[in-house]
Amino acid sequence: MGRTPISGLIARGQNQNSYNNSGIDTPAKWVDSFNAALQDLVQDIGLRAMVEIPYVPGTTSYQLPDDFFEVEQVWDNFWCRFYPRQDIDPAIWNYGPYGFDISFDGTHHNIDFGTDISSTTFRVYYIRYPALLTTSNINVDTPEVPTIGENALILYAIAKGLRNNNQPGQATNLEQMYENERKKIRDEAQRRRIGG
Repeated sequence: MGRTPISGLIARGQNQNSYNNSGIDTPAKWVDSFNAALQDLVQDIGLRAMVEIPYVPGTTSYQLPDDFFEVEQVWDNFWCRFYPRQDIDPAIWNYGPYGFDISFDGTHHNIDFGTDISSTTFRVYYIRYPALLTTSNINVDTPEVPTIGENALILYAIAKGLRNNNQPGQATNLEQMYENERKKIRDEAQRRRIGG
């Protein structure tokens, strides 16, 4: 993951920003833009986590962690895989687990396992959002982005500042550079997955 603290990224960004720090003239605005970039890059970064959910018959819906973005796999304690309900072939519906649904109640994501399941512990493997950056630890905290992708956060912030200051031409150029950096992040995540 990234090695440069937030303050270092801001300093680099101020040096790269030839538009007089247009639209991003405080550390708080830089941090806000970095966080927006991290949200935009969540699938590219591909941070993974797992949560165990003790299933109790009669209670079908369970709250997922706040950093939840997307389910990758769900397994029970017998290592039987559960699938999303829409992916289950109706012809085999009566021969296996019913599957799960993900919903959003306006505040949290929830996973619903359905009924007719014995007590078990589900392991939900999911892609998570990167941790939000704050100004309180600006000289210590580093973003959860591969080091090769740190520049993407800077480019995103500068482009956002330019758009906020009604400079779409320059913003478009920076956004293209951001997309090139995004590809580097995606490639790095792929290398990590396959061990290359």
